Amino acid sequence: MKQLLLIMCVLCSISCYSQDGKNYDPQTGIKGFVESGYTIGVGKDHEGRIPLWATIGYQFNPYLFIGVGTGENYFHDSKQYGIPVYGDIRAYLPVSWVGPFIDAKIGASMADVKGFYIRPSAGCRFGATNNTALILSIGYEHQHINESDLDLGGIVLNVGFEF
Repeated sequence: MKQLLLIMCVLCSISCYSQDGKNYDPQTGIKGFVESGYTIGVGKDHEGRIPLWATIGYQFNPYLFIGVGTGENYFHDSKQYGIPVYGDIRAYLPVSWVGPFIDAKIGASMADVKGFYIRPSAGCRFGATNNTALILSIGYEHQHINESDLDLGGIVLNVGFEF
């Protein structure tokens, strides 16, 4: 599924070059993201959740962003919260106002759900200006719960805003 999404993004971005000559690539400097969506639980210990993330960091060039962030995961079946704190690395292929990216959030979760947290994803950045963009992505979220030794996995459908 991730490979299909990445191929679609690359094909779309190659065919969607900006006609007005403006540069919509990610610009160097401090940048932030706010993202949300839904995680469809998969596997033996599946449980759906509603995530919300906020990330801040530095865009080193049009291709590389590194930052830190936090958020929340509301596990609606068990009515528990996880608060992940993570490092984030994102790599872009800026070819036009639509550009594919891959992203990885790695850290640990606190609150009701405690343990290792990782969320790799792939998606597209739809540049509104060189400083703002709409983000759509799909990924996989893995949450290990220390107390019960459970591993919760899920497919993440995500929408966000870059500023």
